[in-house]
Amino acid sequence: MCSGVVSVIDSAPAISCWFCGSVLDTIDNGYLLAVLNLHNNEFIGARSLINYSISKLDAEMRALAGESYHRAYSCIVTSQQLVEMEEIIEYKQSDDPERKDMIRLMWDNRLQGCKRDENVWKEILNVRSLVINPEDDVDTYVQYCLICLQNGHLKQARKSLINLMGCDPFEEGRFSKNVNPQLVYTFIKLKWLEGDKIESIEHLTSLYEFVNKNFLLKARIATKLGLWEFELLEDDIDEVRIARIIRNLTSATKLNLSSY
Repeated sequence: MCSGVVSVIDSAPAISCWFCGSVLDTIDNGYLLAVLNLHNNEFIGARSLINYSISKLDAEMRALAGESYHRAYSCIVTSQQLVEMEEIIEYKQSDDPERKDMIRLMWDNRLQGCKRDENVWKEILNVRSLVINPEDDVDTYVQYCLICLQNGHLKQARKSLINLMGCDPFEEGRFSKNVNPQLVYTFIKLKWLEGDKIESIEHLTSLYEFVNKNFLLKARIATKLGLWEFELLEDDIDEVRIARIIRNLTSATKLNLSSY
């Protein structure tokens, strides 16, 4: 419920015309109009519409008491979206960088308590995109992409990663060094799950050589290289591969004692 903030903003003129003269009778209608008001910095109207949607949601949640967990959780997610829309008003009106940082930290902590479901995270992040561009919150969007990978939604992860990077980092056969290494690392994990295992190890080896100052990321890469090489071991003893496994896991331990 209540997703698609970006498409709402892109279609703002048409949606405004469609709502003109119509009856405000659902949570979704109130939500959509609140998004448009927030986008246009019309805070009084936005707050009124948020309050309206909260009152409608309260009645819906009472009706759902005792019903399925899935439907009840969907209402809780919508409730969180509406609360964060109120906080977005404060965020937009504030001139205090420290206060804005506190709001963002609160959002991050709250998101960690959400179910590890890509659809839930997407709905919450859609609302926050009113004030925070995905490119300015890479760590959170990497977590979102990892959830997609863990749940087997590879196409969704690929689409999000390419949107963040602006391109497929391996279009020309090797990764672009202008792309955030954390995003490249996540994209290589995607390629491994898509079945490009040998190529993924080659790309990850190149990324390991490129990442110098970020020792934690370098340790994670070395660990992943060791584990992937181990996964490719066949019944016959492959001494060359075993040597690479030992070298990678030893490097990971030296870079970060807790990595292995």
